[in-house]
Amino acid sequence: MINQIQARLPVKSLKRFLSVSKVWNSLISDPHLAAMHLKQSEKCIHSSRLMSVDVDDPNIDRPERLPHDFHITDSCNGLLLVSTRRSYGTYLCNPTTRELRKLPSTLADEPASANNELVPISLGYDEVNNDYKVVAAHFCTFSGSSGTRRWTDGAIYSLKADIWTRIGSLNEWRIAGSHTCQRLHGSLHWLTRPKSHYDFGSITGYPKAIANLWVYDGRLSIAISEPAADRQKSAYDIWVMEEYRDESSWKLLFKIPAEPSLVRHFYFAVPRLLWRLGDGKLLLQFYSSFVQYDPKEGFLDVMYYCKSSPSLLLAL
Repeated sequence: MINQIQARLPVKSLKRFLSVSKVWNSLISDPHLAAMHLKQSEKCIHSSRLMSVDVDDPNIDRPERLPHDFHITDSCNGLLLVSTRRSYGTYLCNPTTRELRKLPSTLADEPASANNELVPISLGYDEVNNDYKVVAAHFCTFSGSSGTRRWTDGAIYSLKADIWTRIGSLNEWRIAGSHTCQRLHGSLHWLTRPKSHYDFGSITGYPKAIANLWVYDGRLSIAISEPAADRQKSAYDIWVMEEYRDESSWKLLFKIPAEPSLVRHFYFAVPRLLWRLGDGKLLLQFYSSFVQYDPKEGFLDVMYYCKSSPSLLLAL
């Protein structure tokens, strides 16, 4: 009964109750309660809010050990994957409890003399092992007696084990930006491109396209720029994979026009799908602008414009 009540309390209240007694401290610290609280929170979602915070504001309250120069790469179950714009490292942050974990900067089996860079791509939850994991691209240069060798691997970080593990070679491919990563059917998906060229021809027929990956109506989708000599005639094609993992099932769903008043902001941007509203309208991000698009009416409307490109979280 106590656990059922605690699972319905705000996290900040639970944190205060840690000091009530040793019994309460043990109950609240139990991972089982955290799982119950998360499931209960999912049932209590009534509305969605889009919130913007200026992370450069000197008055903002942040964990003391978090570098000032940072951006939010991803989020999962209330945890934030935070990357720094300089070589200060990568962090997992719980903004509610103010806990901060700096991730190791090297792989467990990496040569001591290697120069490396871990670029985080996405954060996810492993339900089978009850563990949070980070996927990253690992760029490495090793200089030895036989010369210099460079390679790129995929790497995965386990919060439980607190180590990075190499999961495969990415030598032939490059990740096309962290914002392309999407979760679907228990897996992470992201766009890649060959190092020698950029080719989406097998999927869309646009070999020089700039693209973003979406999940639209529960299906893997892709937004592709269709630039034109006349910028006012530019558009964005939205393709959907009707049958999961079937490359032959890609279908052009609709086009998003680049209206004349908006082209000057969006010409080189490809929209990110943030949310699909109940009436079918889409909330999109074009760099620093948030736009609402109605696929039925073909109407595009700027809702909000930021001075700089934001690290965005959709708060539920």
